[in-house]
Parts: sequence; C-alpha cells; structure tokens
Amino acid sequence: MQKLLEKWFDDALNSREKADLERYFRRNPRQHKQWLQEKALHNTLKNNATTMPVPERLKSRVLQAIDPYKYSRTAQKQTTSMRNFFVSPQWAYAYVFLAGLIAGFAVLYFSQKQSFDNELLSGSMLKNSTCYPLVYHSPEATVDAEVCYSNEVVSIRLEVNSEDAVVSRMEFNPAAFSVYAVKILTGNENSAAQTGYTQVALESKGPLSAVVFLKMKDHLSQEILFTVANDQVVLYADPIEIQQ
Repeated sequence: MQKLLEKWFDDALNSREKADLERYFRRNPRQHKQWLQEKALHNTLKNNATTMPVPERLKSRVLQAIDPYKYSRTAQKQTTSMRNFFVSPQWAYAYVFLAGLIAGFAVLYFSQKQSFDNELLSGSMLKNSTCYPLVYHSPEATVDAEVCYSNEVVSIRLEVNSEDAVVSRMEFNPAAFSVYAVKILTGNENSAAQTGYTQVALESKGPLSAVVFLKMKDHLSQEILFTVANDQVVLYADPIEIQQ
C-alpha cells in the first residue's frame, strides 16, 4: 500500500495537489487512515497493487474532500472560463476605453468647475445682479448683510461690526439654497470657513467680513439665520424669480 501511495503521488498528482494532500492529512490523521483503507478495499486495487493506477474517480473524491471548491470540476471550469473571459483581448480594449472615458469626464468636470469658481469669486458673475440691504442691530453686534441675486447664483455679503461678538454659523433654507463657496475678506486669526449643504460655520470673534456664494434651487422666499454669540439673527429676503 505504501508503494501504491508513492506511485499515485508521483503519477496522478501535480506538485500543488501533493502539497494540499499532505497538509490535509497532517490536519486530519483519521481521514488519512480511512483513505488508505478505502484504497485497500477498492476492487480495482486488489490485483497487482504496485502497478495499477489509482482510479480517477477515487482521486477526484479525495481531492474534493480536501477542498470541495478548489478541486470541483464545475468550479475549475467556471474559474478558468471567467479568468479567460476577463483577460481576453476584447476586454483589454474595453478597459482602455473605459479608463479614457473616465479621465475625459474628470478633466471636463474640473475645468468647468475651475472656470465657474473663477467667475464666482471674481464677482464677474454678479455684475448685473439685484441687491437688497438687510440690517440687524443687537446689544452685542450690528450685522449688515447685502443679498444679491443673479441668475441662479446668490451672494450674501456679511459685515459683523463688533469686537466681542462671535459669529458661529449661518443657516439657509435647504429647499432653496445649497452652499457653494465662502470667501472671508477680513477677520481675526481664528477665522475659519466650512461649507456644508445648507449651513456655513464662521468661527470668528471680532469684526468679520465675508461673502457666501449660494446656488439657487427654487424661487422661494428665503430665510437666512445668523447666530451671533447667543443671539439668533433672522434676516428675510423677498421671493426671487430666477432668470432663465
């Protein structure tokens, strides 16, 4: 039986299968013993055990016991088929085309965004805009705001005239606005701007001058909420008619 085992290892298994089988038997000594008994009792191995090859059926059963998925004929065919499919020349051309398409869209998007940003921050997009002054007075600060509309872009110029007041945030009507950019003009060293979907954080103590750029979603009546220290400053703007 030992000779048969050695012959089967040499003739019927490749190096990877031999290594897998050896590891399997080291982990499962009982399976090793049972497997040898099955081979000894197999009808085709009763005569001339040193020369008869191990039947392919027995080899398949043993290998599938080691790793059902790895040595399953169906799994091997599917794995080979899928591997050949995705490395075929046709797919190589498809990969190149897809990569080029993604790169082209990325370049187009960022170039248009950069152009829009430049126009927005330079003020050229708001040259023919309509502006409304809004003023709020509180014991701690005076908030002067100017709201300008041009097409689908809105700019809010905010001036907070106080040495002690802290501007913490601005909120907008989410149904009508989406924050696009914030440009701080003057402020102390701790000034910071973070844009969100419907609110802007302006963590600044003392005089502050900033411009918030918004994109319009609808021509609704706008409500702008400033938080200055513990005061909530609500400023209202007239309904906006978007020009097409």
